[in-house]
Amino acid sequence: MDHSRGQTGVGTMIVFISMILVAAIAGGVLITVTGLLEQEATTTFEESTSQVTDRLLILSVTGTVSDSDTVEVYKFTVARSAGANDIALENATFEIVDSQGAETYVVGNVSEEPTREVQAITAETNDTTITQKSDRYIISINASQRDAELSPGESATVTYTTDAGATTTIDIRAPESLTDKSVAKLYRPST
Repeated sequence: MDHSRGQTGVGTMIVFISMILVAAIAGGVLITVTGLLEQEATTTFEESTSQVTDRLLILSVTGTVSDSDTVEVYKFTVARSAGANDIALENATFEIVDSQGAETYVVGNVSEEPTREVQAITAETNDTTITQKSDRYIISINASQRDAELSPGESATVTYTTDAGATTTIDIRAPESLTDKSVAKLYRPST
């Protein structure tokens, strides 16, 4: 009897089983890596979508005119834009660029900074989160507390950034004459 043929067959079988084990381990690693990449791609997609869609929609901006014929309080009527998820106004920031320079504030620090106030005008809840497309809020900014009132014809740029990172930028401008006015229209969206 030739024992060398039997030993070659056993050796071949051991090599074959080892290859199957290596292939199974490699397959498991590929499945795990694919799952992780899919999860990361989904997270990136959701964050990117939020940065585009979770924006504030500025419906109008009016200003309260002071006795010295300057706009001292800006009132932004806001809603959430089409396709946006819930927007927590207390986490939003706004930057004002005007003749006094540029400053950034958090909308929600009302108790720490008396320069702003959020007021629900059509929302069914008393919180400051826009949950429905029909919700309307007014964000009031007291410009006189930072010595940035708008004189007749002056303008400022305001950029709102939600906690998702989506931005909305608008230019506001005081009318050429504020005499005998208590309220002035500072912005109207183009239709």
